[in-house]
Amino acid sequence: MAHFAEVKNTDNTVLRVVVISNDDVNSNGGDYSTQAETFVANLLGTDNSFWKQCSYNANARSMYPGIGSTWDSDNNRFSPPCPHPNWVFDSSNNKWNAPFNYTISAEDAN
Repeated sequence: MAHFAEVKNTDNTVLRVVVISNDDVNSNGGDYSTQAETFVANLLGTDNSFWKQCSYNANARSMYPGIGSTWDSDNNRFSPPCPHPNWVFDSSNNKWNAPFNYTISAEDAN
């Protein structure tokens, strides 16, 4: 089964993820093609949104997106949602980092 994320036009956030038949994808351009994404858009609609194929096993496009994830067209990947408002995104590894470093020493752990 193929998975597609509906992405909001205004801020590229993922609204939902749906499953589409592999046969339908293969008959409409194949995996990760614009033709397959257009097929899904015609099938399910595009109310101020567009569709991007994603990988359930995260074999393509960096990660399997969920609601609130973001589509990054510059890097052809999905990014996770920000866990806290003040966290900083590191585009080199596609992860959010806390705004400070915190380590627990062996003394503090006891």
